[in-house]
Amino acid sequence: MFAGWTTYGYGNLMRIATDNVMVAAQNRKYWHNYAHLSAFSKVTGNSVTRGEQVAAVGSTGNSTGPHLHLHITLDLNKNDVNQVAVDLSPMRGFRPNLSYPTTGTCGQVEPRANNPIIVEPVMFTERYQPRTGHYWFCYTDLPRTGECYMYGVPNDGTGWDPLNTSQSPELRFSNVYVETSGTYYLWACGRGGSYNDDSLHMGYNGTAPTSSQRMTAYHEAAWRWKSIRMDLSRPYFWMAGGSDRVINVWMREDGMRIDRILLTRDAGYDPTNNIRCGGY
Repeated sequence: MFAGWTTYGYGNLMRIATDNVMVAAQNRKYWHNYAHLSAFSKVTGNSVTRGEQVAAVGSTGNSTGPHLHLHITLDLNKNDVNQVAVDLSPMRGFRPNLSYPTTGTCGQVEPRANNPIIVEPVMFTERYQPRTGHYWFCYTDLPRTGECYMYGVPNDGTGWDPLNTSQSPELRFSNVYVETSGTYYLWACGRGGSYNDDSLHMGYNGTAPTSSQRMTAYHEAAWRWKSIRMDLSRPYFWMAGGSDRVINVWMREDGMRIDRILLTRDAGYDPTNNIRCGGY
């Protein structure tokens, strides 16, 4: 355990390491990082047990209001087919700045209802593959950040249209809390490189409405936020609020890369200049 003041805007930070756990026959360690704390109940070097209070929420460092900043650092090989990953999305009651700590504060405290729902594809909770010999694979060559994105491989020109949800390689994001019922417009930060590897399908709770299939326009060899279907309509689906949902992503074409997904009830919202895409 570490407890103390840190740089990079985190203020009072506590880092707690789990015991080594066996994942895919290898010992791995998880670090739980709690930032912007107002006070510590433990000191560096202490051990903790489940249920103990370790600190108090605060607004130290670069922060706009009291909140809990939690991120989990994993010593995981993201390409283990049998791994279980950690899903931290969405951040309820908090709109994150995904360029932090490089720029600004870590985000803005605000009412839940105004939040877009942000899903990190690399934080999938389940991955259904290989299917028809293809995988969602994690790559770490994003510019500047070195973070992971998911890449549909091998890139041999295979496609899944019409969508068969049991055959297309799938990423599943469980326990995504939906505060308010309504129509959610879909954005994805993606990159293709040609017109043969520039599309994906989305859905929720294992279903893929026609309105959220065939998301496209990622043919440029550059990372872009896009929210358009092949018939030039907006991708969307309707979800009931007040409970957790499962968000699904399926390959439509191999060679497609995705770095971030966003759902919003605001039809006019555009994340292009607000939320980092592809490491920038």
